[in-house]
Amino acid sequence: GQHFRIAYPVVISNAIHAVVVIELFRSNKLSLRVAMRQLQWGVSWIEANHHRGSVGEGSSSALVTALELVAVAVEQPSFVRSATAVATELAAYFHSDRVSIGFLKGHNIRVLAVSNTANFDKKTNIIRALGRAMDEAMDQKSTLVYPELDDNYHAVAAQKELLKITGAKSSCVVPLVYADKVIGGICVEHVESRFFSAKEVDLCKHIALLLGPILELQRRESRWIIKKNWDALSSFFGRLFGPHHLILKLAISSLIALLVFVSFATGTHRVSAKAYLEGWTQQYIASPVNGFIASSEVRAGDYVEKGQLLFKLENKDLLLEQKKWQAQKTQLQKKYRDAFVQKDKAQTSIYRSQLSQADAQLALIAEQLSRVSATAPFAGVVVKGDLDQRIGSPVEKGETLLHIAPLDAYRIIIDVDERDITFVQLQQRGELNLSAIPDQRHDFSVTKITPVAIAEEGVNTFRVEARLDKHSDEFIPGMQGNAKIEIGERKLLWIWTHRMVDWMRTVLWYWWP
Repeated sequence: GQHFRIAYPVVISNAIHAVVVIELFRSNKLSLRVAMRQLQWGVSWIEANHHRGSVGEGSSSALVTALELVAVAVEQPSFVRSATAVATELAAYFHSDRVSIGFLKGHNIRVLAVSNTANFDKKTNIIRALGRAMDEAMDQKSTLVYPELDDNYHAVAAQKELLKITGAKSSCVVPLVYADKVIGGICVEHVESRFFSAKEVDLCKHIALLLGPILELQRRESRWIIKKNWDALSSFFGRLFGPHHLILKLAISSLIALLVFVSFATGTHRVSAKAYLEGWTQQYIASPVNGFIASSEVRAGDYVEKGQLLFKLENKDLLLEQKKWQAQKTQLQKKYRDAFVQKDKAQTSIYRSQLSQADAQLALIAEQLSRVSATAPFAGVVVKGDLDQRIGSPVEKGETLLHIAPLDAYRIIIDVDERDITFVQLQQRGELNLSAIPDQRHDFSVTKITPVAIAEEGVNTFRVEARLDKHSDEFIPGMQGNAKIEIGERKLLWIWTHRMVDWMRTVLWYWWP
């Protein structure tokens, strides 16, 4: 497999004192960079720890000093205040006349904080000269000291110009690094004839190494939300049009191709809604008389044939009433014969009228007795009603007890959302898919649109009726499913986005002054 060794020198006072070697197995380029950065930080700690003791005129150890500066940077609430506090602390520690901190903006470094100064004019010559000196260190990716400590040649023209403008005798510019990139710089100046020692330069490097990531994170967090989004967008396009990131490029290319396709391709726009089967006609079976339920032969869901017994009502009261009128009729017949023998015309006429009344009552009772047993008017299915739970309970004349629907004629009831009702018209075609028989599709045509909204569960729907083209023996009234009504050809992009666009238009109109 892949086997790597990373070596890094421990340099103290411009001399190599040790070398740290790390072995890595099966690593990629990213893990190698991370390991290199962590190794650099660890070696920097070793170097800082070696410098423990007096640095310059101070007596604090280099490591403690670096950690104290980190604490100062972290405890500040904003980036500018954090950078200013760090610059002030560095100036006090190095007994420097001025410490400046700048960060990269575009292609150049801009000075953002100066020690012991809350506000300053960024267009002055001194501030511009500080920025150029930091750019010089950034371009060379090196710590620049003037006068130089060794014979290594570095371009320090910008530093010389800075010292000429400020009148300082020496300066040290250290780049701030984050994620292997120079993001800014720190410039330390001495006005008096006091030059930087090798220990001070090393300490500046270690401090910059620790403060760079902290200050950069604070700077990013302090940006305006628009600037954050713009930087994120710029970073995204940088990855998109730059090298590497093949998967991202393929994903974006596929998305653009899909967007172009749906913008020109067309498809059938369909309005989807919940639907259920309902009998084309329904027969209501009501109680013919006031009485009590004696027995029930069917319940909801049962199939019935024409003339089949459905239920019976108690007929004891009617039978007693019938016997009563029969007895009265017998008495009236006897009285009528006696009056007729006596040739009493007035009484004969009265008894004849009373006999007619008795016959009418007996006929009415006979008719009521014939109705206490209800039968099915046609072959169908019982849609609603369960009288088994009401045996012996009273019912009133005209009270609906059962609903029966035929088995050979159905209609579809579609609950169309109010957002789609404007697309639906009469005679439009569609398909029905029932939950009970999901493997079948049934064609239908729209026959009626009810212009009255029904509010259910917070949604307004309109009742649309449709007729099925073919009948199926598997149909049962009350079956539910989904219906799709074909509206016409539309662009695919419009089909998928028109609801969202309509909603945005409504919201914009509502809030627009």
